[in-house]
Amino acid sequence: MITIKVNFNKEGLITGYKVEGHAGLAEAGKDILCAAVSAITQTPILGLERHLKRHPRCQMTEGTLKVELDKVDEATQTLLATMLCGLQDLTEKYPENVRIEEQR
Repeated sequence: MITIKVNFNKEGLITGYKVEGHAGLAEAGKDILCAAVSAITQTPILGLERHLKRHPRCQMTEGTLKVELDKVDEATQTLLATMLCGLQDLTEKYPENVRIEEQR
């Protein structure tokens, strides 16, 4: 099971997220669902760094990605809300393999 914990501040803005686990649809390195979650959750980091010139705190280890933002605004929310839409779509299609937990 892949678990995505999305952190929100009191204004309802996404301040970070943590992704843990494996989908278990195929062996490690060949699981398309793991690859999809990785792509969806790593792409906002590229947008934050390359386009918005922001520097989120990121920790990446085998099976875990943790991202925390110091500054949140409309631009960061556009990237992160789009990420969340993609992840929600995956949870609808693969409810036994992917779960999102909103932490407010």
